[in-house]
Amino acid sequence: MALVESIPLRDAWLLPDWVVEFDDKNREIQRWGRPMAAELTGLDGTRLHFRVDSHGQRGEFATTPDGALQALPGQAASASLYASARQIECPALATFAESDYVQCFVVKDAAGGERRLAWEAPCT
Repeated sequence: MALVESIPLRDAWLLPDWVVEFDDKNREIQRWGRPMAAELTGLDGTRLHFRVDSHGQRGEFATTPDGALQALPGQAASASLYASARQIECPALATFAESDYVQCFVVKDAAGGERRLAWEAPCT
């Protein structure tokens, strides 16, 4: 566990789990780093929301593509993005070129728009 003020995007020891947004032509638009296995709870513009609930640490947070991190204190527990996500076939995305665990979904953002996201499922 590490206490950070932003998501480390280029630290060789603290690699993030990547979440990639891609367009209908299968091009990467933007990507976010998140803590390992953090549960995704929302997407609001360029802010990706996630929940951490491990090692005695709990909380809701938002991050941006540059790794900025914001705590969302007092926010009611949000539903998982999985609850409303529709799984789709994954294109070949450079971020996940070496992965056998990538999954792709169409999710609804805070404005009700549909967006395409890819992330790796937890290894078991």
